Amino acid sequence: MARPGITIEDVAQAAQALRERGERVSLTSVQKEVGRGSFTTVKKFLDVWLLDHPEQAVPQLVPLAALPDRLAAQLETATRGLWTAATEVAETRLQIEREGCRQQVLAAEADRDAAGEMADALAIINEMLTEQVAECQEQLAETQQRGRDADAERIVLASQLAQEREARQTASALAAAQETHNADLKSELDQQRATVASERHHHADVVNHAEQQAEQRLMEMRAALERQVADERERAEGAAAEVQVIRQEAKVSAADLRDQLDQVRSEAAQAQGALTMMREQLETQTRLLEQMLAHSASPKAE
Repeated sequence: MARPGITIEDVAQAAQALRERGERVSLTSVQKEVGRGSFTTVKKFLDVWLLDHPEQAVPQLVPLAALPDRLAAQLETATRGLWTAATEVAETRLQIEREGCRQQVLAAEADRDAAGEMADALAIINEMLTEQVAECQEQLAETQQRGRDADAERIVLASQLAQEREARQTASALAAAQETHNADLKSELDQQRATVASERHHHADVVNHAEQQAEQRLMEMRAALERQVADERERAEGAAAEVQVIRQEAKVSAADLRDQLDQVRSEAAQAQGALTMMREQLETQTRLLEQMLAHSASPKAE
């Protein structure tokens, strides 16, 4: 785990502790007191503290008892002048470094604000795309439901067609049975005619009457059969026409539903691809933002 960086408060506390213990405040003693941090960072913060405590920065002059008072005074004045000039130069450099650090902090804050705005914009776009995908999914569900309804209609139509075929088969069977019955009646009539012919000379009046009744019965049965066959044929033709119309409507409805389903699936696929792309862009922007914040926080941590 990386060791935490030092701050100006850490350096100030260490210098104050050395001062209270009566020890000399120097770069080496302060760095040792803090226990971490580079000499460059410790010196930068120590110079700031010395500006507020100039008495700690003035070196203690060794008494020059062997020198004349005038020469000792001149030497002390020169030494203090040099120290003052050096302090001014150091203060000027410190101000320049402070301004540079302030500009870096402002730039980092601007980058952080811009990155925050970009993250907000990407979040809004992500929310919009999520809503669009939800709408597409809802449309797809509706289309699938319409497809299921169309399948149910096709099942109903198939049932109706089966009923129509059954009705036709019933009508055909009925017609065949009627034809068989007609053949039986014709055979019976022929037999009656043969019997009447053999006995005509004995029963001429009876035969004529029976023949008329038989012919009348045959005509009535034929008429009834023709009416029944016509009715069955008319019902079968009506059912066939109705089924044809229903088939045509089902084909058109199924084709429209398939087109709508294909379109919704295509739109859903496009929306899903756009959402994936925006999510990747958001993750990339988030990583860049974290790198920028980490880079901008690095000098400040020192």
